Amino acid sequence: MPCPTERDRENLYMYIDVLSEISLIHMKYADISHSIIGGSFNTDLSRRCLLHTIALLDYLSREGLRLCFKCKACLMMYTGIV
Repeated sequence: MPCPTERDRENLYMYIDVLSEISLIHMKYADISHSIIGGSFNTDLSRRCLLHTIALLDYLSREGLRLCFKCKACLMMYTGIV
């Protein structure tokens, strides 16, 4: 993911392109009932002014996805956060 920014629109477009790629993969496997997208989204969700945060939250809303910091799937042995 490109570095977070408050002003760099070109950087934002690259970030949105990566989110679009994730959407394509998600559509390809639409018959799967649950999916977990992990890794670094390279943004600070507490900083609402970052263009990446705005884009990520918009993406999650459009795709019907949610952040799952505290859900059971995030607390399984394979994540190392037991």
